[in-house]
Amino acid sequence: MAVKTGSTNSGSNYAGMSELSEASGTTVKIKDPRAQTAPEIVQFLKQVMALQNKKAEFHYRITGTPTPHITWFKEARELVPSATRDGESYLQVNDVYGKDANE
Repeated sequence: MAVKTGSTNSGSNYAGMSELSEASGTTVKIKDPRAQTAPEIVQFLKQVMALQNKKAEFHYRITGTPTPHITWFKEARELVPSATRDGESYLQVNDVYGKDANE
C-alpha cells in the first residue's frame, strides 16, 4: 500500500504531521471540582418592609466550596435557620416588631 504525501508548503497534506498552528490566545483553565474556595457574598441582604407581628424574609446568595453553613444572630439570639431554594438563600425573621426597624 502506498501513501501519497504532499508538501507542507503547498498546503496539501495527505498523511503525516502537519505544521503547528498559531496559538488562539485563549487561556484554558482546569478547575478541580473538589478544590475549596472561600465563601463569597454575591447577593447582599436588602432592606424589606414588614408589618408588625408578621414575618420578614431576606434573600441573599453566598458561594463557596464546600457550601458555607450560615447562622444568623440578632443580639445573642439565633434567628430561624436559613433555607435555600433554587440556589438563593432566605433568612426569615418571625414576629417583627418596632425595635427591629433599621437593624
